[in-house]
Amino acid sequence: MAEANREAPDTSPAVLSVSDKTQKALEKHGYTRLTAIQQKSIPRALQGKDVLVAAKTGTGKTLCFAVAIVEILARQRWTQLDGVGAIVLAPTRELAIQNYRLIKRIAEYHTHTVGLLTGGTPAEEEAKFVDRISIVVATPGRLLHHMDTSPLLNTDNLRVLVFDEADRLFDGTFTDAVTAITAGLPATRQTLLFSATQQAVLGGLANTLLRDPEYIADTDTQHSMPASIEQRHVVCTLKEKLFVAYALVRRSTTQKAIFFVTTTKQSKFLCALFQKLRPGTSLLQVDGRQSTEKRETICKAFSKKQHGVLFATDVAARGLDFTGIDLVVQVDAPHSVDDYIHRVGRTGRFGRKGRSVLVLLENETPLLARLGECGIQTRRRKTAATLARIDTADVAERMRRELGEDDELRQRAENSLSSYVRAVRITTGHEVDGVEELRQSIGLGLE
Repeated sequence: MAEANREAPDTSPAVLSVSDKTQKALEKHGYTRLTAIQQKSIPRALQGKDVLVAAKTGTGKTLCFAVAIVEILARQRWTQLDGVGAIVLAPTRELAIQNYRLIKRIAEYHTHTVGLLTGGTPAEEEAKFVDRISIVVATPGRLLHHMDTSPLLNTDNLRVLVFDEADRLFDGTFTDAVTAITAGLPATRQTLLFSATQQAVLGGLANTLLRDPEYIADTDTQHSMPASIEQRHVVCTLKEKLFVAYALVRRSTTQKAIFFVTTTKQSKFLCALFQKLRPGTSLLQVDGRQSTEKRETICKAFSKKQHGVLFATDVAARGLDFTGIDLVVQVDAPHSVDDYIHRVGRTGRFGRKGRSVLVLLENETPLLARLGECGIQTRRRKTAATLARIDTADVAERMRRELGEDDELRQRAENSLSSYVRAVRITTGHEVDGVEELRQSIGLGLE
């Protein structure tokens, strides 16, 4: 028995020596085994150390800080009279909501109150209960608003500050808000940073927030992907790209897939067009311009589906934990290696098998070298093999017919192409080749 224990170390939450209340919540909600990153980071956090955790998506980072902050406050016998004991910052409302729900589950048998401060709810309504929150889960802008305008929000005794998706929070968009927030919090607090990549958060703002931190990573590389994900790429022309995307949708009729594109107008057009072609699977679309309520409704509906395709902009790439994603298709190339990682990270979570397909134009192939430098290898799939599943001429004719009969769809096509060309020009400084050939292939060049 002793020999067996050495070969198979205990990975149950019991090894954390957390309180009975936390242990009971973990057991109730099915957390019977800890991932490697959880085994490494939770004990360090419970020792009161500042921690920077860099781990692949799907390794359970959220549970790390959920257990840590609930247990830290429990050990200090925290009450509502003590004010806010922990703050968890996330870059998007969707990610904040997911964090809030998990923390609520872990705190279920404790007296800690967990509050959500994000857009989508009137700030005046939130201000009525901020004095009763022990754990705040928030987006930077909304938290800063309450720190400036809600006198009942008491952060004077704050014990722990958590940055989830820290690379995104420190990428420039949120820098001013994060700087202002941290300036108004006690300097004696403990800080926990969680990111999918270590390189993105080393240096700069992170150095000013951490005190003698523990660096914890699940691999010895700065960028990596789970071995359970099969990664491939297709190189095609712009004219072929639309048909490659449709062929991959047709392949997904018994799978759950996310298709990433660059702009909102593209996601709307592709979803509407492919719905007209009746590919044999459910098609949904989500983007950052939708109302919070609509986005949540779509995400919930997609989460419940066994099969289906979700067209998305990068608003869905960060943190959203959809259940059982089999395939990720990047119809448009990501801007960076980090974006590639976050997109592909929607599949292959917690050891499940997953597949990803990266669709590239010829002038975008240098991205493969950058991925290779970071230890990420993708196998090439021939364009002809991908397109073999559809009759391209027939699909093109059907597309032309639909665009010719539906003025709204035709306008969406024009807007989609214009927004894509503009986005490429802004981000790369290059013009897109093959635009006219694509227009003519689907009838946009005809009056």
